[in-house]
Amino acid sequence: MSQVESERNKHAIMANRELVPFAMAMLAGDVVRGTGTGRHLPVGEPDALTLEAVEALVRMIPRGVLGQLVRLGGWRACATIVDGREQCLRLGNVRNRRNVELRYSTRSIEAVLIAFNASALQSLNERDFQRALAPQPMPRRLAGDVLVHHFFGDKVLAHHGLNPLVRLYFEDNALTRLCRLSGSHDALEAAVGWLLSGSLAPLLPWLGSYLSERWLGELDQMWQTHRRMRNVVTNWAKVFCVWRQVAVEHAQIHQLTALVELYQNLFADPHAEQRLRAQFQVLTDGHLFQTRHELRVLWADALDELLAIERVYLGLRGRHPVERTASEQLFMKEWEARQMGPVARRVDVFSRELRGVVG
Repeated sequence: MSQVESERNKHAIMANRELVPFAMAMLAGDVVRGTGTGRHLPVGEPDALTLEAVEALVRMIPRGVLGQLVRLGGWRACATIVDGREQCLRLGNVRNRRNVELRYSTRSIEAVLIAFNASALQSLNERDFQRALAPQPMPRRLAGDVLVHHFFGDKVLAHHGLNPLVRLYFEDNALTRLCRLSGSHDALEAAVGWLLSGSLAPLLPWLGSYLSERWLGELDQMWQTHRRMRNVVTNWAKVFCVWRQVAVEHAQIHQLTALVELYQNLFADPHAEQRLRAQFQVLTDGHLFQTRHELRVLWADALDELLAIERVYLGLRGRHPVERTASEQLFMKEWEARQMGPVARRVDVFSRELRGVVG
């Protein structure tokens, strides 16, 4: 047996010895002392997990995580991997991973969640947590493992990088995947909603009181950010539609000026379009087609409204100056002074790209 295989077996044996009894004890409602930290972790009642909550989480659990648990042993009676009609106890034996499904009992999934969220969290050193949880602004990236880095940090990942099971936990974990913006945004919205509504509240005690408070705080902030972004997009479409209708009215010129400034700022940075595409992708990725399609159409419609205002300008330019009213002349002067033509062209290209995504 090679040294690598020996190390793998050692980790598997350790994980099997630690995870399975730990999960079973927590399922039984026992209070378990945190390893290495010397603190007690409050335990919720497993039955408090609703089937809907479990189903929602299971859809986001990578097959590799459950496959690892099945391979480690102790889970064969309640979780099996199915490749077509053939049952496999190891993910590596599956011939076509696209056809893989996991058959499980509710009880087994509860045990999986408990083991992979509570046990691994407790195995960390408290100081590592404190360093990783130092106050920091919301992540600057539009995509990525937002709360994975926010909670645990790269240092913790590197610190525990020698243990493949711990690395598997941090890189692809059910709870942290709830807050991955690189995945499904609709799933993120639903998961955050479930957490904030309390139906997934039984999971929070397993994070400990300090982590639970920070977790809920960050989720609430992300949830509010998403709602604000959705409202912004919706309002863009509504307001721009109004501005298009009244753009040539003298009383609305100050609003048109604000609109022009908004678009100028939006595309002032050479990399603005790239960020907007990333933001658009984050907003629209997901499994709920109706919501995704709605956001895509909404965003594209909002950009189209600027082009509609430009068409008003082009229509006025085609008329003789004596045929234009004073407000129409003021509108054209404002448009030309702010050089909105080039901005509108870039918006047009960007809008067409988004339309192509919508289909």
